Amino acid sequence: MTSLPALPTTLPATLPATLPSPVRFCADALARDGALVEVANAADGEEEALAILPSALATRLALQEEVQVASAARTGAVACGLGTGLLDRLVDERSSLRGYVVADAELAAPRASQAEALAARFALRNAVVDVGAVRARNEAYAFVGTRLVVEADDRDEAFEVLALCASDGAAPDSALVAALALDTTSALRGAHRALPAVRAEVLPPRLRARLAALAGAHQDNVARRHRRDHERVDAYFHELIYETRTGRKQRDPAAVKARVEHLENERAAKLAELRARYTLRARATIVFAAVVEVPTIVVDVRVRRRKEERVLSLHLPSAARTLDVPACDGCLLPAARPAVCDDKIHLLCERCAPSAQGRLACPVCGR
Repeated sequence: MTSLPALPTTLPATLPATLPSPVRFCADALARDGALVEVANAADGEEEALAILPSALATRLALQEEVQVASAARTGAVACGLGTGLLDRLVDERSSLRGYVVADAELAAPRASQAEALAARFALRNAVVDVGAVRARNEAYAFVGTRLVVEADDRDEAFEVLALCASDGAAPDSALVAALALDTTSALRGAHRALPAVRAEVLPPRLRARLAALAGAHQDNVARRHRRDHERVDAYFHELIYETRTGRKQRDPAAVKARVEHLENERAAKLAELRARYTLRARATIVFAAVVEVPTIVVDVRVRRRKEERVLSLHLPSAARTLDVPACDGCLLPAARPAVCDDKIHLLCERCAPSAQGRLACPVCGR
């Protein structure tokens, strides 16, 4: 029998909190396109929406002008749950949304003493940190709502919000997203002001890391099912080939050879189909983007390493329990336990600098 090939995983080359229910998302999307929509609870407690659609919108979405939308298929209602055609079409139409700025967050300002105490405990693996100035200001935070899809022979979908400090790409505490109760409605109906500068280059590697984690959670189960079907198909054709070569009914060597070649080609084709079927594919679709001004305490810390030094600004936004996790200067992912290089004091995570002993090989300085 042939050996099982390594199961591949495909991720896009480029490019958390729970979003509203699919019914709410579809209702908001339809309303933005001119539909009259009313959301209510059905008899079973599940949300449903009744919508009156303009003719052009109904034609575009292949719906009746009067339509009832529910999370699951039911009599007289169109399903809009995860994986349904209606939800996919509405998400695809919104995937090219530009950035929006919503109104300032109505949150209480954090305490300066709390931020200063957290900054005093901020440590680097190979450098000295001194706490400096503490000040309060409104800091811009970017929120990108994404739909993550991982599929092979089955499909898994998730809605998540990727959050970052707009100025430096640091990752805020998840409590900030929860406190804002950010959803597609607030993001798309907020006050459209000038979009501030956002360190958007940190988004692709973080989306790829999240997709890789989601795919990794399915890798073992998909590989097990692939191995099972691979062995079953391989054994079936192996037995057919053996019977063809040893059977008494077939005496013509040329006919035996042709039959064996046909079976081997068919086996290869079937195994190739299995490989394609069980290849994990992952993709991320941006549903919305928003920037929110959040009351924040900023603490400057001086980082000293050998003869070099650098000032970092650490943020404690409102509702957060911890300081933002700074972005690694190498891979741009959050650096929970950073170290710094000797030449330019670049901040490096444990992936870019596994060991903080001696002189670090800085990926940023080496570019």
